Amino acid sequence: MTLTEWGMLLLLGLIWGSSFYFGEITLREWPLQWFIWARVTIAAGMLFTIMRLQGHRLPTQTTVWRDLLIMGLLNIVIPFSLIFWGQRYVGAGLASLLNSTTPLFSAILGHWWTRQEPLTPARVIGIVLGMGGVAAIAGPQALAGNIDEVAGAISVVIGAGMYAVAGLWGRRFVALPPTVTATGQLITTSLILLPVVLILSPPWSMPPPSRDVICAVIALGVLCTGVAYILYFSLLQSAGATNTLLVTLLIPVSALLLATLLLGERFTAMQGVGMACIGLGLGVMAYAARQQKATPTASIASVD
Repeated sequence: MTLTEWGMLLLLGLIWGSSFYFGEITLREWPLQWFIWARVTIAAGMLFTIMRLQGHRLPTQTTVWRDLLIMGLLNIVIPFSLIFWGQRYVGAGLASLLNSTTPLFSAILGHWWTRQEPLTPARVIGIVLGMGGVAAIAGPQALAGNIDEVAGAISVVIGAGMYAVAGLWGRRFVALPPTVTATGQLITTSLILLPVVLILSPPWSMPPPSRDVICAVIALGVLCTGVAYILYFSLLQSAGATNTLLVTLLIPVSALLLATLLLGERFTAMQGVGMACIGLGLGVMAYAARQQKATPTASIASVD
């Protein structure tokens, strides 16, 4: 990646790391479905305005909207629901660490889906190290019979796997400007969630949100969703899915800092060991990918 792309990746990691902090504040008062719907709807309105100012229009092809609908499910509805439900039981810091397993899933799925990056011995070692890091992060409570914490951790990890699927699916939008792809994805997501929100939690049944929740939702919509998805789809186009998904390794740094300083969560030595194992595993896989790319006989297949 270029220096600019590394800078975009670092900024995206910082922004998405803060989403765990803002999500923790919002979930204290709002149901999960309202939290997700408000976040994506605010972002959709902001990005639609930016898209029109850039002179772009939404696509008209039915097949493109079908793909955007699937992207919204894979990249927002399913992972957001799983990760923020799990965060109710494992906390913002731990949830962000478990979320950093996304590139591990990307390596496995990339082998079967694109066949561009086969599972070489080095990649297998990297995956084993990464999964060992997940086990270390889960800690002794995973074996202590605390069903809620175990279920929460599993939910976050499955959500991280969905991000990997979405990253591979997102390769098909390379012909669209990043703001158009991001706007279309958010519009379809907002429309999917609207009837769910109205049925499960009608507005008249909810107490008015506090000032902290309003500020957190605006930050989630504008910064952590709108701005973040412009960066995300720009990186998908220029750097590819594998490099872009490395952002999940950067997310825990800002998330843990905010969780420790502002939410009073405690960072344990075991979590540090787990994070180091995940980083080592990703480093091994990055080296393997670089070696594979240098091999001229590498096979390439389309994700379509």
